[in-house]
Amino acid sequence: MGFGAELRRRRIEAGLSLGKLATLICFSKGHLSKIERGVKAPSHDLAQLCDSALNAGGQLSGLISAPERSVDEAPLTDVDVAVPWTLRMQAGGESASWHSTLRRPAAGPCPPAL
Repeated sequence: MGFGAELRRRRIEAGLSLGKLATLICFSKGHLSKIERGVKAPSHDLAQLCDSALNAGGQLSGLISAPERSVDEAPLTDVDVAVPWTLRMQAGGESASWHSTLRRPAAGPCPPAL
């Protein structure tokens, strides 16, 4: 099963509308719709945010190829993909992985689009 189909299956299973998931991960509903339909390829960051929002334990990220990582960057751990992003950030969970480089709020609405 491809990423888009699996994302849709998990989103529906979780009882989330496309708009609600989009709000949770700070992406547009239209962008997620294109991902689910296979019109656009997901970024690794989007896959990891969906993993966290849907408690997928890294299974969504595993459906796409991993991004190039620098030699200095620590590999992702089970905690990085198993614990929801907002919980890691609220607990001050900073590690040398993708979530420490994102500029997303720990709580509250998504920042306004520029």
